[in-house]
Amino acid sequence: MTIDNRYTRNLVDEGNGKFNLMILCWNEAQGSGIHSHANSHCFLKVLDGTVKEELFYWPEHNNQTNNSGDENAERTENTDDNSEQSSGMQKWADNQLMKNECGYINDDIGLHRVENPSHVDKAVTLHLYR
Repeated sequence: MTIDNRYTRNLVDEGNGKFNLMILCWNEAQGSGIHSHANSHCFLKVLDGTVKEELFYWPEHNNQTNNSGDENAERTENTDDNSEQSSGMQKWADNQLMKNECGYINDDIGLHRVENPSHVDKAVTLHLYR
């Protein structure tokens, strides 16, 4: 069901134009890029395996925080990935979601990346976009 170097997105239902329900299949160590959700809401449930979700600030927030010295500055120091910092992306949280656990994101929360952290097992997730 999966391709060797990409995860697959399988449309289950278009919800009469009100939502999209998709099953995503993740091979070992596969992940998405950092992305937004185009003003939609994304609910996800892990059906099999485990996935890691990394949450990032929008780049504009990084510039405001770095220049203003506000109280959120300490939250932006949670990342230790220099490649993300040099690209203007700052991680502020990591979530590990196991089988039957759920997650949620929208553009007000920020950007995220999802990946299968296992080098042995595949993962399957159910996504509802509204």
